[in-house]
Amino acid sequence: MEEGLSSDNINQIACVVDVQGFIVDKKFYPRELAIVNDIVNVSFNVDPEIQLQNTSKYQLGCLNFQTHQLHGLSIRPCDGTFNITNSTFEDFLFVILKTLINNEKPIVAIKNHQLRPILQRLNIDYVDVEKGDIIIPSTESLDNVNPLGKWTCGLHSESGDINRKCALRKSCNVWSWLKRNQEKLRQIKIMSRMPLNYIN
Repeated sequence: MEEGLSSDNINQIACVVDVQGFIVDKKFYPRELAIVNDIVNVSFNVDPEIQLQNTSKYQLGCLNFQTHQLHGLSIRPCDGTFNITNSTFEDFLFVILKTLINNEKPIVAIKNHQLRPILQRLNIDYVDVEKGDIIIPSTESLDNVNPLGKWTCGLHSESGDINRKCALRKSCNVWSWLKRNQEKLRQIKIMSRMPLNYIN
């Protein structure tokens, strides 16, 4: 079930999830998976299993553009690293998320339309932080207010450009924003229950 972000569900969010990857013939292939909350702060290599021998010159150009201009991730992970594969990606994501969500916090937060159909197939409830009564700032605005500035996780280290999109950085920024606003909303609710003469 998809929801927009609201004061009712902001405290029910178990974690933030994001992905970066490649689009080939309108199909999304995940390359980086990030999951963040107060306990977990991690990104995973994903082998998109794109068969380069079957791609056209145009498709190869699109892949190179995405690597060099968008996220700085190579088409394939480095040898010797732990990799999830595209074919096992959804099973892996399902298991991870099921360990994090519970009755008290049954919702996953996303800021990425590529994740919507994936979470729908997995029957995972999620909130799209770009919809609803509370709208989260843009990714660029979140980067600008981050005291650490723009940074990338180790999966991007080969690109040498910190301006690349990073699923882990975005997830950390979104989670931090949610935590700050959870506290603000909590204080507003407390104040709304107080007698007017007490507030004054």
